[in-house]
Amino acid sequence: MDATKTGKLINEARSAAGLSQQELAEQLHITRTTVSKWENGRGLPDISLLESLGDALGLSVTELIHGERNAVETGAEQTAREVIRLSDRARRMDRRR
Repeated sequence: MDATKTGKLINEARSAAGLSQQELAEQLHITRTTVSKWENGRGLPDISLLESLGDALGLSVTELIHGERNAVETGAEQTAREVIRLSDRARRMDRRR
């Protein structure tokens, strides 16, 4: 992973989503400083956060790893991502009941 490319992508996607660094940090249960470090290329997201980060920003894990949109995902990655997304949605709906 290239920290500079990934950071730039995170910054662009976060801004496009209309999220502040603080709002993204709260969604991921991390600090705003951590988001800032990623966006400035001074660090990379922990692997345990990649799926949640991708979901929050509308990016695939592959895109985050490559630091660019439209990075090629295999069929298996697409399927796994969709299963995770549906599972997360079902959990959120269960909590609301």
